[in-house]
Formats: sequence, structure tokens, C-alpha cells
Amino acid sequence: MSSYGAQEALVRQFFERRNVQLFEGVRRERSVIAARMAAQGTLSSGGFVTTVTSAYVAGFETFAHGPREV
Repeated sequence: MSSYGAQEALVRQFFERRNVQLFEGVRRERSVIAARMAAQGTLSSGGFVTTVTSAYVAGFETFAHGPREV
């Protein structure tokens, strides 16, 4: 394998792992939201979809821009 091919494979592997981390984080966040809303008795509300969608957006923004400094 050429040096370029090895570098390309390494970059592809990096992004594949990062995507897996991103989706696992979003899945964990969805579980936390579901547990919290179930405890509040609001899991069946339309707010669940809105809250989860907002969490997805925040996760993707963090992925795209990096963590925000406070």
C-alpha cells in the first residue's frame, strides 16, 4: 500500500470512529431525556421529539464546531 493510501485509510478510520462516537453520544442523550421525561410523566408528549431533536442538533453543532468555551 502506498504512503498516500495508508494515510487515506487512516483518515477514513478516524472519521468512522468519530461518527460512531457522535451517534453513541446522541443515543445516550436520548436515553437520558427519555428517563427524565418518563419520571416527569411527559414522555408521551410531543415535547419528547422536540427535546431529542434539539439534543441531536446540539450534538452535531459540537461535532462540527468543537466544544464551546464558557
